[in-house]
Amino acid sequence: MPSASARWPRILCAAALCGSVVACGEPTPAPTRAPTPAPTPSAAPPTRALAMPAPDTAAPAPPFDLGRLADPDPERRRAALTALPLAEYERVPEGLVRELAAQLADEIGDPLPETLVDAIGATEAIGFQVDLARALDAAAASPEALALAGRVEVLGGARPSSEVVAQMPIHAGGWFATALADPSRPLTLHLQGHAPLSRSFSPTELASKQGSGLVILREPLRLAPLAESEQAGIRGRLELDGPAPAGAAPSLRAYLAPYPINSPSGRYAERARWPDPIAIPVAADGGFSLRGFAPARYHLVARAEGFEAAELDTDLAAGSWLDLGALRLTHSDLSTYLEAGSPAAPPLAWIDTPAAAFAAAAEQGRPLLAYTTASWCLPCQQLKATTFTDPWVRGALAEMVLARVDEDPAFNAAHGASGYPSFLVFDAAGREAYRFSGYQAPVAFLRQLLRAFETLGLPAPAALRPLIEAGRL
Repeated sequence: MPSASARWPRILCAAALCGSVVACGEPTPAPTRAPTPAPTPSAAPPTRALAMPAPDTAAPAPPFDLGRLADPDPERRRAALTALPLAEYERVPEGLVRELAAQLADEIGDPLPETLVDAIGATEAIGFQVDLARALDAAAASPEALALAGRVEVLGGARPSSEVVAQMPIHAGGWFATALADPSRPLTLHLQGHAPLSRSFSPTELASKQGSGLVILREPLRLAPLAESEQAGIRGRLELDGPAPAGAAPSLRAYLAPYPINSPSGRYAERARWPDPIAIPVAADGGFSLRGFAPARYHLVARAEGFEAAELDTDLAAGSWLDLGALRLTHSDLSTYLEAGSPAAPPLAWIDTPAAAFAAAAEQGRPLLAYTTASWCLPCQQLKATTFTDPWVRGALAEMVLARVDEDPAFNAAHGASGYPSFLVFDAAGREAYRFSGYQAPVAFLRQLLRAFETLGLPAPAALRPLIEAGRL
């Protein structure tokens, strides 16, 4: 499985996209200039709670058989290349990388894949080949899509091209390959300290599309340093909603997001490492302000010991300050808010056969929660150790029939469950009403359950009503 930093942190990190966002590293590179104090707001902004979306958890895949890349059948070998997991790139022998490069060069009618093996090394080259093969497949599957290959050049020399954030990873030397869902829309690139680049493509460039559906850009896409007048700032205040452990200090991190996305899937691709987040200094009173951000979308993650991590996506405009107001973090122990304390926590009664679970739901007239999992899924182990031991979660789930679906390809295919962990909620008649995925901390999990019950037209679980009445959920 890729490291935490390999997944977009909606944390997006057991972090989105199994679909992740878990925090991607603690290093804190500074913006292009030293922090600048924020101007004093003219009026106090309203207090509000941070939304807490599901983390983007990229579940690890079972071991990949590298022998598939050496299959004598070119079509099977090509299919194996598109299925190669990122974690396996370093294991592919250089000789095999060169053979695959030659096959791709023949497919696109250009020596670029072969040239890059010597230019950037076998491991980086196989990553480019995987991206190129997937882009070609996407273009072949959609008449409107376009496969694109090219190179990024960072002007100013302060940051490497590998830190460029886009819908695709950037390999050594700035090389990339991706597919555009709509060639009339631009490809957007971001880099902290640099002006965003939204690159549109001229009719002449699009006309150069080869028979494979690929356009190779002969000139690099250049990212220029961000002018001081274009820098954006963030200010606000973090509030801890409940007693904090002695010495606990909240932290705030900002992750540059790869949006807008113009890929056929509507998602960004996995990459070996995301740039380190920007640390936003938080004062003793919870106040924060920092200038030096690029005009782009950022994913903010607030943390404090003993509190649920909270996340927020926000767009920053060039040359402006964004006042986030008061951002409140919820205590991890919800019983803190109630004199009565936590509810009774019955053990979770999982049924391991989906058919038996659906039959039980129909017989009992209760909704069903199907939880897809796998023995190798690390976010699933995290759920087991944290969320599924929480008394509030257990109390809420006591009103549902629970199906634990352990690596069941037939169930996953029938219900379109493409990652681990996934949660599918059905009514008593077996009709799906709601779904969510990825690691969910207890409070986030409870909020998902409340949305599911609302979608089903059912009252909130009895165990949660004291929290709802107290305004805590």
